[in-house]
Amino acid sequence: MRDKLFILRLTLGIQLEVDMTETNIDDILEMLENPTRRMILRELAREPRYSLELAQMLNVSQQAIMKHLRAMEDKEMVAVTVEKSDAGGPPRKCYVASRRFSVTIDMGPGLFEEVVREFGEPADDDGRGRLGGSRPLAQLSETISELERISGEMEAIDGRRTTLVQEKEGLMRRAYDLADEATDDEDAKRVLRHVIEGGNRSVEGVAEALNMREKAVRGALAELQRLGLLNYEGGESHDAKKAQGRRG
Repeated sequence: MRDKLFILRLTLGIQLEVDMTETNIDDILEMLENPTRRMILRELAREPRYSLELAQMLNVSQQAIMKHLRAMEDKEMVAVTVEKSDAGGPPRKCYVASRRFSVTIDMGPGLFEEVVREFGEPADDDGRGRLGGSRPLAQLSETISELERISGEMEAIDGRRTTLVQEKEGLMRRAYDLADEATDDEDAKRVLRHVIEGGNRSVEGVAEALNMREKAVRGALAELQRLGLLNYEGGESHDAKKAQGRRG
């Protein structure tokens, strides 16, 4: 079977400004692995909806819709506003998407990277309320043209990024092979791979990332310094020393 490079890009835009907490990729993947939840979020990204509306639009029972909405509300993927009923009935819950983020996962035989990026509300978002007036159709046409321009630019960027990821994956595989030849010390090999991947080089950071004892990490870093592969000073790497000096 030929080696394959796999690139996953997920981007979710929302309509409600909320206090941003650190986004956990496990929570994101848990919420998005279900196709019904993805359909719900796609609709809520377009406009706020009631649970009954979603059930009718997606041809899913309202009970199932509510179950998904509660799960996504717990993970702060959706938010709820309560509105009074026009017919004098009980208040109704209206749901909106409530996070802004982009997820990138690059995976190949020599590469695995996951990145979550959060982004804020568009700078011109307040202009949405001014799209009416005497030229709504002309404004819509202009807006569609601008969207097509941005989509074209993003496709070009994605194409270039795919090429760079392929090059990086090849270099990572080469670096891993060279690391195997550089030392017979298994701890040093593990730490060296971590360094190749751009991980935190402090003793504490390496120990946490690799689930190693700090004593073993210090020994591995000292071995890499002896080989001339890493500038390690005492209890922490040279990079960590420089960062500490900048903070001071």
